[in-house]
Amino acid sequence: MAPEEPSRAEDARLPTAGGLLPWRRLSWADWAPVLLLACMVVVVAAPRLPPGVCQGDAGELQLAASVLGVSHSPGYPAYINLAHLFTYFPGIDPAYLVSAGCMAVGVLVLVLCAMISIRLGTHPWVACAIAWLLTSHSRFWQNLITPEVYIFSIAFLTASVYALTHYACTGRKRSLYVAAFLYAVAMVNRPPVLLAAPFFVLGWWLSRRRWESGWRPALRAFVTLVAWATLPVIYSLGYLYVRDTPQTRYNYIEHHQRETPELPRSDAGPVAKLQRVVWMATAREFHYRAGNSWKQVRAKLTWLRYELAGYHRAAPLAAAMIIGIGTLLVFRRCAATAIALCGIAMQGTFFILAYKDYGQAADLLPLLIPLTIVAATSLGALVASRARSEQNGLAVGVIAIVLAYTLLEFPERRDYGEHIDATDYLRDADLATFPDSAVIFSHWTFAPPLLYEREFRAHRPDVDVVIAQPGNWLRMAQQFGERPIFLARMPGPGHGRQFTPFRNVWRLSPPTEPGVPKGVVE
Repeated sequence: MAPEEPSRAEDARLPTAGGLLPWRRLSWADWAPVLLLACMVVVVAAPRLPPGVCQGDAGELQLAASVLGVSHSPGYPAYINLAHLFTYFPGIDPAYLVSAGCMAVGVLVLVLCAMISIRLGTHPWVACAIAWLLTSHSRFWQNLITPEVYIFSIAFLTASVYALTHYACTGRKRSLYVAAFLYAVAMVNRPPVLLAAPFFVLGWWLSRRRWESGWRPALRAFVTLVAWATLPVIYSLGYLYVRDTPQTRYNYIEHHQRETPELPRSDAGPVAKLQRVVWMATAREFHYRAGNSWKQVRAKLTWLRYELAGYHRAAPLAAAMIIGIGTLLVFRRCAATAIALCGIAMQGTFFILAYKDYGQAADLLPLLIPLTIVAATSLGALVASRARSEQNGLAVGVIAIVLAYTLLEFPERRDYGEHIDATDYLRDADLATFPDSAVIFSHWTFAPPLLYEREFRAHRPDVDVVIAQPGNWLRMAQQFGERPIFLARMPGPGHGRQFTPFRNVWRLSPPTEPGVPKGVVE
């Protein structure tokens, strides 16, 4: 059962009976601003992508995606498998292809934001202008041009909301099952997404009542939803189980075990493997970062206020009015969409307040995306209430203001890609010239780029890169016997060892001879 398609002469953006909008076929006039939005984002973002492998988490994700490995907790199997598909373009550095793939997913997020707003009755040009404005926020801009994992999660969540909106407006169960599947993919990529599950279920339940009645169909539909949502979970856990071996070209668990041997060996049987998979999937390694005092929560709220509304005193009030009006309009036009967006925002807020970090781990995308959609709906209401000629005039005004603002602030945007690029460091290290069977101890920042260099450029499988905290380097070096050992930077007292400069690392020599001071640098 689906509503009749309105004629082109009708204003399809006006609510129909029951508050739901008709789901109509979009014309080229509707698609034109969406395509222009995608092209503009690619033009401004592509030149600012890191040219190769990156430092830290971004470099590790590039490495894991390139070799179908296992990254740090919770493993991010959805990100790794999907980003790996981008690496099949021949003749291009896989690390760069992963970055380009993340940028493409970021463009998809903006397109989905605009499409949801258009489906909720917003003028297409206004919806795309507000989506374009999102690129000016430092957090979204950072995720757009760096190969981080957060943009993938929010892309699947936003796509799930779009599919749920389609079900609410048309009653097609296929869209409902797609929404459940996409939501589960986002959840296995970022476990905190599970907190939004009750909101998505409530949105489905309210929409279902419009298309069917009775508890038996509802029970069958719910079981089917759970089945579709279970598929990505089973695949992700199976991926971690299969790829958690010493033979995998990059396996974070094996590196973690070297420094902190708290887990059983991967070859100790199925029970041991399951224990390692649970440790990884639940991110048990980082549980100590959860939990804030009330004072810390207040500090996080202040930080959120500045991140979302800026430093002007009147900005929070203006933002609250726009968001409040927009949320009411979204709820009136499609309650399921409004509830799902509220769920995404609330799970994001809870995670930020509960997690101690202020960096990328305290990700703002689950807040920025719903706010963008409701803000576009709020501003779109001012345009939709006018005659057609006035609508176009007001839309042009909104576009002009947004373009003027983004052009003025664009020179101030940070070049995150250049900041985390490890090309210069790897060129100075020149891994190909290291002695045979060398061992390099490195902290998290440069270990993934060194591992990537070993696998894809220098082709030095004999070189062993050990990821560990500097305080553990000298203790762990004892297990490598007479192999040449290098340190990414010079640690504290040498305890009888000596450190010799070797390009941009330090060579660790055996205990010094009598009469030679400890820790001497030749």
